[in-house]
Amino acid sequence: MLTVSIVGASGYAGGELLRLLLGHPEVKVSQVTSRRSIGDPVTIHHPNLRRLTDLCYVSMDRLEPCDLLFISLPNGLSMQYIQDLIGKAGRLIDLGADFRLRSLPDWEEWYRRPHLHPELLKEFVYGLPELHREELKTARWVANPGCEAADSILSLWPLVKHGLVDPQSIIIDAKMSSSQAGRQPTEASHHAERANCVRSYQASGHRHTAEVEQELSLSGKACRVAISATAVEMVRGLLVTAHCRLSPGVKDKDVWRA
Repeated sequence: MLTVSIVGASGYAGGELLRLLLGHPEVKVSQVTSRRSIGDPVTIHHPNLRRLTDLCYVSMDRLEPCDLLFISLPNGLSMQYIQDLIGKAGRLIDLGADFRLRSLPDWEEWYRRPHLHPELLKEFVYGLPELHREELKTARWVANPGCEAADSILSLWPLVKHGLVDPQSIIIDAKMSSSQAGRQPTEASHHAERANCVRSYQASGHRHTAEVEQELSLSGKACRVAISATAVEMVRGLLVTAHCRLSPGVKDKDVWRA
């Protein structure tokens, strides 16, 4: 039985992760943390887990050793606590963006802040098993992909890998649900602002661009990607449509075969 704990289980990603782990026959969830709800039962934030768990939130400094530790914190917080957390478990999976990029200049360009632990960037394996299955089998530290990045990479990888499209002219149109903005409401993500509305909220400069370009370039072809994100009236999920220019001589059958 694998003992697992979650740092930051009160958010949407942490709560969904907790639901999945509670249903896993070979996992025991030991502890869950929250900065603002210490002592409260997790079912306050996640009523769908009633009758499934009686776990209560603890503070991060009360974490006990476990086999696997998940970090589910807003972007920029994982790197603040990483030195303390890596000693708590033999393996660690970060759901945030702090260690997804291997290049320090790329990370600081896209996230517009200094990285606190650049020496660790190349120690994390990007957690997309379709591309990194063998590395993940032995990895100690894993950086989970962004949601839109995962969709984009998986849909484009066969085309880029087999040279069926021009890798320098990829356009990604992403329709995004409200839960992807996280639990803390803002003027852009609050339900009342998104209801009955379709709104372009990041027409350029989307941070997942760096992830998509990084992973698609593993094909041996340098890729250039433009992402446009649109907020739609949907609570959960996303739809990615990628527009590519086919390489000369490529037929529809070639695309479907790949």
